[in-house]
Amino acid sequence: MARGKRGRGHGNSGNILFAQSVYKSLYTPRNQIDVDGYDPDFADAEEMNDRYDAYVLPLANAFRPQFEEQLQRYTALIGRLKIPCIVVGVGMQAGLDLEELAGSPMDQTVQDFVSAVLDRSPAIGVRGEHTRDYLIRLGFRDVEVIGCPSLYFNGAELSLRPPCGALDGDAAIAVNHTPSAATAQFARNVLAFYPNSVFVAQEDRNAATWREIVSAISPGDAGDRVRHFKDIPPWLAFMKTRTFSIGTRIHGNIAALLAGVPAVVIVHDARTREIVRYHEIPHVSVDAITENSCIADMFGSADIAAANAGAALRFGRYKEFLEKSGLDHGYDDPNNAAAFDSRAASALPDDGAPYGIA
Repeated sequence: MARGKRGRGHGNSGNILFAQSVYKSLYTPRNQIDVDGYDPDFADAEEMNDRYDAYVLPLANAFRPQFEEQLQRYTALIGRLKIPCIVVGVGMQAGLDLEELAGSPMDQTVQDFVSAVLDRSPAIGVRGEHTRDYLIRLGFRDVEVIGCPSLYFNGAELSLRPPCGALDGDAAIAVNHTPSAATAQFARNVLAFYPNSVFVAQEDRNAATWREIVSAISPGDAGDRVRHFKDIPPWLAFMKTRTFSIGTRIHGNIAALLAGVPAVVIVHDARTREIVRYHEIPHVSVDAITENSCIADMFGSADIAAANAGAALRFGRYKEFLEKSGLDHGYDDPNNAAAFDSRAASALPDDGAPYGIA
């Protein structure tokens, strides 16, 4: 792990969630974990070779054109490393038609990156079936599906509670929405019909947009009904107050699941689809959503049994991947997780904001 500045997830709270899950998984009294804030220029390769035993890189949908330049910078850095480089949970960005799997302009960039990683580790950990199939098409075999690391934030169990009763008009619902997804009117309708519903944003711009929308729906309420969390403990604490979570944001709904709250992901791309399939998270295709879709029906049919039942098996695969990669994880001693949570909570700014919102 490269050293010491706190990563802010490039403005996206979801990035903070999966990255912090990886930090937590490696947190033991024996390990020193330094964070480079996702800056491949933060430390040079010679310094990293001298100071560290491994470079661990938690990634999300890094195989996409918008991230190509950053990926090339990582490849240049990794190519100069003499220590292991372990990539945890990388995924590809693609539409639901998977057209990108047939050939992408950045195939060569991905090949160069994965080759550099596999020269320094026994396998690369990917989020799901689509990314695995893409890398196999590019000629790689040491590809392991491990899901999204964020789902292992609490260890082996999700312990989701099943939907209980009907979703009445006073239900405390968390709503999320990706700007590019065609479900904005559905999200507006949920916020309008359920006065205790809250929009949970993942970027500043997303929060600002929905404060305007909520102000039009219920003037004066935008401050309370739009939240954007910059740290994980207050985010999960708030989600525990919710009855249900729905929307296109994969990590917005994973935050609910980690808090034990039922969630339904509206799947709008291959990136989210491969994650919900692997982790058996309740989901519905964006094509099935209209502005008149009934959220109460989605709540009632949110079957969390498979997600709960398969959590331990998926967690075991994740642990095996870390061990195979030579990483000393902290899962075998529950004191490690408790110590990490305590340290993370103590690092939060004491600014008096409810639930640490921005």
